[in-house]
Amino acid sequence: AGLPPQGKPAPQPPPAPRRPPASPQPLSQSLAAASASVTPVTEASEAASVSPLGGEPEATEALVKAPAPAQTASPGGLAAAAKAALSAKKIPDPTKPVSAVETAIESERHRGQAMAWLGAGVLHALLLFLFLFWVLAVPRMPQPAIVVRAEVPLPPDATPQMKSLQQRLPQKPSSSSAARSKVITSDSVSPVVAPEVEELTITDEPLGAGDSFGYGSGWGDGDGGGGGGVVQFFGEKEKAKRVAYIVDFSYSMISNVAGGKKRIDTLKDELIDSIGKLPPTMQFNIIYFSGAGWTAGEDPEGKEFQERLQATMQGENPKLRVPWLTAEAKVKKEQTAIVEAMPLAGQETGGGTMWTPPLRLALQMRQPPDLIYLLTDGAAHDSHTFVANLLKLNPTKIPIHTIAMEIPGDTAKRLAEVAEKTGGKFTIILDGQLYTGERAKSYTDPKFNPVQ
Repeated sequence: AGLPPQGKPAPQPPPAPRRPPASPQPLSQSLAAASASVTPVTEASEAASVSPLGGEPEATEALVKAPAPAQTASPGGLAAAAKAALSAKKIPDPTKPVSAVETAIESERHRGQAMAWLGAGVLHALLLFLFLFWVLAVPRMPQPAIVVRAEVPLPPDATPQMKSLQQRLPQKPSSSSAARSKVITSDSVSPVVAPEVEELTITDEPLGAGDSFGYGSGWGDGDGGGGGGVVQFFGEKEKAKRVAYIVDFSYSMISNVAGGKKRIDTLKDELIDSIGKLPPTMQFNIIYFSGAGWTAGEDPEGKEFQERLQATMQGENPKLRVPWLTAEAKVKKEQTAIVEAMPLAGQETGGGTMWTPPLRLALQMRQPPDLIYLLTDGAAHDSHTFVANLLKLNPTKIPIHTIAMEIPGDTAKRLAEVAEKTGGKFTIILDGQLYTGERAKSYTDPKFNPVQ
């Protein structure tokens, strides 16, 4: 009953009206519409701020050609499909926008890395330059010299030479030789009796003959340039660089000694012999004195000496610049001639005997002497004050060797005190014989004072 009548076709439902094909929408509009239907504030609003199609025509075309999703698809499905298409073409994810702050931070990070690499390169280059400069330019410290000790064997003939030298040196007599001491005699005729030289006791060597003072001329101390050597004057050998002879040329030196020889002649002979044996490395000078002192080239009766003598008598301290003389052969020859010709001070004009003025002249020299010889034959007017003020005159205690010529007793005692205070040695010439050491000091007893 429900079938249509036979022979008549069944009525067809009217066809649905055809919709015109929808024109394709841009990808941005599709994405925006899909996103807006889901969450209008989240991913769709963020994607709208950045165009995912700028500069990517291929990606746009791929999205246009992609099949349209089913109308029943959820907005989340559309977003997933868009992300898959973008990742296939390496297009930045439009759902993850890059802000301007992040871009600036990334740029600053790259710039910092570049600056760090640049600084490290500069630092390494500087260190390399300094290392090369130290290796090539800085001089090396000198290596310490290696000192090698080598012992050179002595030649076979060294010992006999040393023994020979010892045999040549004068031997010191034993204490028992005093009882056997004798005056050396000679077959030749001489008007002068040769005195004896004594070393702690009387010896058998003559005074003034020169033989008893040998070996002095060649003994230098090796200093060079005014270095020094050995000197001997009425006694033992002494080493010095500069020696000053202070010798008494007062009128009393005209007196005779034993055998008829005058005191002044004995002094001149010994002085000439001592100067002649000085090595050329030494310096010396001679200060003659009576009431005042004078040097070579002056006359003890001349105007200069008399003026200096008057000033000395008035308590003044007139200075005379005494130079040093080098002991060269020419100089020694000139001084020998001066000593031989030097006269004594006058009995009335010499001013007597004083020790302080000549000692001041020696101590006022530009370079102080290393050794001073003081010879006198009489008691000085200022002997008491001289001994009392000695260390004020000579604070550095320059050694003063004193020689008493024919004056035993109290005067000899004062001269012995001068030598003892300054580290010098005392010698006495008595009756033409030379005494040193303890034997010389034995004649300082007051019992030996000359009879007035």
